[in-house]
Amino acid sequence: MKILYLFIAITIISSCHNGEKSNTTKEVSGYDLLKQNCYVCHMPASPDNMIAPPMFRVKEHYLPVYKTETEFVDAISKWAKNPSEDIALMPGALRKFNKMPAQYHISDDTIRIIAKYIFENEMEKPAWFDSMHTDMQTKNMLEGGKIELIDGKKIDVSDDVMNTMKEVKNIVDNFEGKSIEDYNKLGKEVFDNAKTILLDKDNKGTTWDNLHKFFNSMETTMHNLISAKTTIEAEALKNKLKKQIEKFYNYFE
Repeated sequence: MKILYLFIAITIISSCHNGEKSNTTKEVSGYDLLKQNCYVCHMPASPDNMIAPPMFRVKEHYLPVYKTETEFVDAISKWAKNPSEDIALMPGALRKFNKMPAQYHISDDTIRIIAKYIFENEMEKPAWFDSMHTDMQTKNMLEGGKIELIDGKKIDVSDDVMNTMKEVKNIVDNFEGKSIEDYNKLGKEVFDNAKTILLDKDNKGTTWDNLHKFFNSMETTMHNLISAKTTIEAEALKNKLKKQIEKFYNYFE
């Protein structure tokens, strides 16, 4: 009987150690796959070498919209296999770096392992980020920066931009949602209009830079409204979004 107990105890301990080893291997595998397949573009050695947004910024954009592991992994996988403007969550990056190539050469399983690792772990920043992110050009490139009016004059934008923003303001001002789905659709509609403006190649130079800064300031609100789970949360986000949209007319005409 003692021998039987000893055998059982050894088996349990062995299983625990094997489980720990399996989890560690899985984690290392996800990190290694991320480095092997993604870091050459998404972890640039310097801001001058940027051809894609850093991976921590990608996660910052996806996580507010896709809050569960399944949703997050599915969304990253869909983008990696078939990137398109319709599903883009980073229109500023899409405009700056263009659409990434479809990753057909990477297996579906590998992409899902990478996406799961991104969801579960904090993404490291490029080594230069903390020391250089205060530089205005770099900050504008990564985070949008602050809109600064020259001599207090508002920034001229096209009639298309003004008309689009007028429509967006009317939609939000007159919104009467009855369900959480209505609020989610509102967030998506506002985001899609912002994306249309940022992807319009007629908006360029400092005008585009300032439009990008403006929409970057309300980006988190839009994303959170798209994925809100309760009408109470969504109503607060809608009211916040309304105030942010009103600020557009402080800067543009």
